[in-house]
Amino acid sequence: MKKPLFLGACLMVLASQPVMAQTAAPDVIVVRVLEHSNSLRFSIARGQQQPEEIEVALKKEQKAASSYYTVLSKLYTQGYVLQGVIPGVSNNAYWAESTLILGKPITKP
Repeated sequence: MKKPLFLGACLMVLASQPVMAQTAAPDVIVVRVLEHSNSLRFSIARGQQQPEEIEVALKKEQKAASSYYTVLSKLYTQGYVLQGVIPGVSNNAYWAESTLILGKPITKP
């Protein structure tokens, strides 16, 4: 009696789909930052949606830091955390670019 029940339970487990295959795609956004000597531009891409563009005119170096803080804190309150940074290139001293990858942590049920 135990063997047929055990065999039936094993077959039922094999027939069910894995939990990871049933989860949705991870929620990831890409933030491209272009920093000029007088402006800071954020381009936020969320999947297939139109990218959100945020441009801030810079007057002081402290303004750049506060602009980074404002944009990143907005994304953190939406549940995103920094997953990685892709350093960009700078051909001269007037501009630099970098890419930030943010994602929402996957919660296990």
